[in-house]
Amino acid sequence: MAKTSARGLKGNRGHTADTFSDEHYVYGHVLEALTGGLYPNKLDVLREYVQNSYDAIKTYAQLGNDPAECEIRIYTKSNSVLVHDNATGMDLDTLQEYRKLGFSKKPYGQYAGWRGIGKAAGLAVAEKLIVTTQPIGGQECYQLEFRSSEMLEVLHEVRSRGENVPLDRLIQSYSSIESLEGDDGSHYTTVELCKIRSDSQELLDPNLLVEHLSQVSPVPFHPDFQHTIRISESLSEHIDDYLPVKISVNGDQVFKPYRAVWGPEDATIHLKEPEFLPIYDEGELVAFCWYCMNAGKGQIKTRIPVGANEIDISGLVYRISDIRIGDRQLVRKTAWTASPERAFYALGEIHILDPGIEPTSDRNDLQDSFARLRFYTLCNEMIASEINRKAHKQSGELRAEEKATLHLQSLKDLSSQMKSEKIPMELVQSAIYKATSAKEDLEKRKRFIVSRGTKKKASQVRKLADEVIGTVLPLTRPGASEAKVAETILDFPREMDLSEESAVIYSSVMRVLRDYFLSEPEVYEELVTRIQQDLRKSLERQGC
Repeated sequence: MAKTSARGLKGNRGHTADTFSDEHYVYGHVLEALTGGLYPNKLDVLREYVQNSYDAIKTYAQLGNDPAECEIRIYTKSNSVLVHDNATGMDLDTLQEYRKLGFSKKPYGQYAGWRGIGKAAGLAVAEKLIVTTQPIGGQECYQLEFRSSEMLEVLHEVRSRGENVPLDRLIQSYSSIESLEGDDGSHYTTVELCKIRSDSQELLDPNLLVEHLSQVSPVPFHPDFQHTIRISESLSEHIDDYLPVKISVNGDQVFKPYRAVWGPEDATIHLKEPEFLPIYDEGELVAFCWYCMNAGKGQIKTRIPVGANEIDISGLVYRISDIRIGDRQLVRKTAWTASPERAFYALGEIHILDPGIEPTSDRNDLQDSFARLRFYTLCNEMIASEINRKAHKQSGELRAEEKATLHLQSLKDLSSQMKSEKIPMELVQSAIYKATSAKEDLEKRKRFIVSRGTKKKASQVRKLADEVIGTVLPLTRPGASEAKVAETILDFPREMDLSEESAVIYSSVMRVLRDYFLSEPEVYEELVTRIQQDLRKSLERQGC
């Protein structure tokens, strides 16, 4: 049959020509776009290989094996990075497919990766990519070598001449597969990123690898996290394929960066018990969320130590197949339409289970679709609104407790002063105002006074306020006993025997200060006390 050109393809009802020309449709410059531009954060390159190993472990489990036998080990040595897993390994045919960019047999929605692009991520950061693998039950192992630096040299040379080279021809010329003698009973895949380029040296820093992997990869919760068992059991109950795996960097196991308590003494963070929110849409479970609220006041601002670094873990993150999508800012921007600052009053995860929702290729967002729009709406209505409500309630309770403590101490000090000495006449109205305001303030916060301790303090405040008002207020009314007034209230000009002229000046100054500091009674009280103390000393020195 004669070959047909591209112009011979028919668009009607999906009919196409039976054969095609030898014309190439994909050229080498696509390789630069797929590798270099796709990973602005070079650490995400490592995530791609962890993702592939994770999928291999899932396949290992589907074959009836115990996934707990598998682990992912990462090593940095010299100027290279190795990612090793002891899962299914690959046979020769599968390894041949490894050379086909954009090709994958993984069913959509069942694995962490399925686009067939991430396997080439290492070409963006290393001069050479070596994949060594032995399949389950196989007697041979196979080694694939991608000579990425040579590919890029050719691309740059061709580009300088204004020419193009087909991508498939480039890959065939600068990659090769060979068979090696295998080890009996072994099954594994090792990916080695050889000679990391100068612009990607962060891949050689074990501390940065641990920090990054702890946040993005499907690792277990730390055993020191007191909520580990409860959260893990709940995730396993609601997510069929929930499978945290053991990942280590140079022998040190990586865990998710959550703790129940952390931070310095003056900024210690405590978490409340975890809360769980299954998200349903038309009867289908489309997401499952867990979160812990800050037991203290406001946002979680204290960074948590991970290895040799400190990271911010406040807020929630999206995860698909337990691999993070975007960062905590993505959840804040997409789920919070009101009070977005309250997104960081908690920490946690939103595991996306809707198969119609896909991550973008760089995993920094979700693909635009109606399913995504509907999902974001549900997150706003069911997660953000719930956390905002609890944050508002908790802030109110903490503020009420704080105010009750302040009012109680202030009234105790005032009550003690009244019992040990007279109240200056200038501060009588201030004392009445302080006692009245304390009662009114706690009355306004009544719905937030829920703990036993705060209730007890509020009761003491009301009792002391009534005592102060009951003692002082009658003395300000016409007809009050002069003897009783003199016994309780200090008339400073009279007691200091000031001249009439001095008393007028003194009273005038006090009125001005009182009016000026009307909204700051504490400042006014301090000024009155200091002025009277200073006048006493001055008069004593003069022998008055």
